Amino acid sequence: MLITGTADGPAAHVARRLAADGAEHIVMLAPGGGDDPGAVELKAELESKAELELKAELDALGTGLTMADHSPADRDGTARLIERVAETSGRIGTIIHTSASGELAPLMDLTPQRLAEEIRAHLADTGRRLDELCGMGPEDTVVYFSTVAASWGSKDHGSYAAATACLDALAQRDRADGRPTVSIAWGLWDLPYDGDTSDGPVAPHTERSRRQGLSPLDPRPALTALRQVLDHDDPRVTIADVEWERFAPLFTLARPSRLFDDIPAARQAIEAARGSAEDTGTDEASALRRELGPLAEDERVERLLALVRAHVAAVLHYPAPESVEPDRPFKELGFDSIAAVELRNRLRATTGLSLPTTVVFDYPTPRALARHLLAEVDPGEAGEAHPLSGHLDEVEAALAGLPTGDPRRAGLVNRLQALVWKYAATAQEADGPADEEDLTAATADEVFALIDRELGV
Repeated sequence: MLITGTADGPAAHVARRLAADGAEHIVMLAPGGGDDPGAVELKAELESKAELELKAELDALGTGLTMADHSPADRDGTARLIERVAETSGRIGTIIHTSASGELAPLMDLTPQRLAEEIRAHLADTGRRLDELCGMGPEDTVVYFSTVAASWGSKDHGSYAAATACLDALAQRDRADGRPTVSIAWGLWDLPYDGDTSDGPVAPHTERSRRQGLSPLDPRPALTALRQVLDHDDPRVTIADVEWERFAPLFTLARPSRLFDDIPAARQAIEAARGSAEDTGTDEASALRRELGPLAEDERVERLLALVRAHVAAVLHYPAPESVEPDRPFKELGFDSIAAVELRNRLRATTGLSLPTTVVFDYPTPRALARHLLAEVDPGEAGEAHPLSGHLDEVEAALAGLPTGDPRRAGLVNRLQALVWKYAATAQEADGPADEEDLTAATADEVFALIDRELGV
């Protein structure tokens, strides 16, 4: 077996798992020179006292290990290495191309020339040359490590996503030609940052991935999934640890997508994110209306502005709500799509309102958002809501808690209908005489409904 990739990345984990599964010999080709820190570290690990027992176990299984540098341009040197391995351990029948490093850059920031160069370099590391040198035939297996960025996109992986998408296409073409080629789209691996094996700092892209709902993959279950893929010969698989409640609404923030329609958890998360306030917090909305009802309009705005600033400070890790400038655009405050969804979720839970995931972009400052919340809460007419208006929410809650056939529910409904009819008729009389032709034009059902409302039955 031959594995390409850096020795401090997924390649080393794959090598250990294949050895444990009984591989006879493993060749690891790491790009770069012999001073690669990962290669030195791995060699030291294999020679350390802690690894002596493991090495003895691998020797008992007949597993050998050859580590070497690999430069795509040095075709002759790679050919000599493969010949030596073939002479001592037999020909290579499986090649696993693990993830190469990709430069973080949005696609729009790349020129066509730079994009072409990066794709060409990526394909050179995991392309046809190595397959040809190993003499891979129709019965041999080639595995490409792709990325979820090539499956569903990623903001900062423009060239990397494009290059691995080419590998996906290459794998599909090989399978069409009868070669057992597999392409696996991986999520982010949970690996040490800058070679630090302790509980050191978390890589910025790792933290962002977690906030998006993509947890870094634990190598052990990830490699178990790899074994299942190879055993079942699945040609195109995505392996990722996804928190759908967070990821799916973010993925559909800018536009709808049907990519995850066949995944029940994703579909439920998207539907929940678009759900109404009735599904999320009627009690919270009622409490907020009661609190705002007696206040003047400017006081209501200030109360909701304080609420917005508090949640903005929590999302962006500001020291205090007062640090959030009320008239400064959210984008300038530090908001991105992840923060926008987090703020929407917080406000939705607090207010019980049905708010879209784009609410931060629709109302781009804290003050504008506070005014929108006031319009959504609607505690009463502008400025002069009656203090008793909040009790209507209590009546609504009481009705919602009574079964349909409960006589108390029917009594409340009839009483409310009678009150509405009585005071609506009073308002019409104040405006002028009613149009008698309206009653003569009414249907029989409308007349009976009128009598029911008038009598409160």
